[in-house]
Amino acid sequence: MKFKKPLTHGRLVKRYKRFLADVLLDDGTLVTERGRKHLNTLIRVKRAGMRAVMLYVVQRMDVRIFSPARELK
Repeated sequence: MKFKKPLTHGRLVKRYKRFLADVLLDDGTLVTERGRKHLNTLIRVKRAGMRAVMLYVVQRMDVRIFSPARELK
């Protein structure tokens, strides 16, 4: 196969369905293909002149706070 960009080495963290996954790169960056798909859709919506919003809903009774994983790049 021919790729436009060189491939990057990483370790599979979690797999979702067939083609979506979280991969930890050697430099510590966590690449989330699952999230990237949704963000790319929001970017296209925004570029088309529409409003784009991210909403996080945590449906667990034992959670008091929700924050990004700041230790990951």
